[in-house]
Amino acid sequence: VYPICTIRSTPSMPVHCIVWAKELYKLLFGDKVEDSMLFEDEDVGKEEKDGNGDEGDEEEEEPSGPSTYMELVTTLRTLLLNGGSATAQTIQDQAAAVLTALYATEITKQIDMGRYKTAAKVPAPLTSDDLTPDADQPTYRDGYDATDIWSKKDCT
Repeated sequence: VYPICTIRSTPSMPVHCIVWAKELYKLLFGDKVEDSMLFEDEDVGKEEKDGNGDEGDEEEEEPSGPSTYMELVTTLRTLLLNGGSATAQTIQDQAAAVLTALYATEITKQIDMGRYKTAAKVPAPLTSDDLTPDADQPTYRDGYDATDIWSKKDCT
């Protein structure tokens, strides 16, 4: 088990990224959104502020505020669960909004807060061009080889 602050903010090992991807999958497609460590309950922060806050001598990580993606994730889950009532384009647009929030807005927010000031390599937020898929999936292109290394654009 890895601390969620490391998984979410400063993954430094490949296993951190794998755990984060599993948690993101649970958040987006799991039976209960609360099962994911990435889930943020609005009421939890309020309860902590109302308490006395003395939990021993543990060093607390600087609070990062609410994420930029949770509301968008909730909307996407609602669209997916409603089945036929949402159009494919609506679902695709909402999925693009979630990707932008996760890989552009949230990373920019963390950089602006100084979260990565001691990191060996600061993450680079993706641009809207990186998040806009090509018409053809990489595996359907002529000359595709299973050992090809995908670009950022191929991955979205």
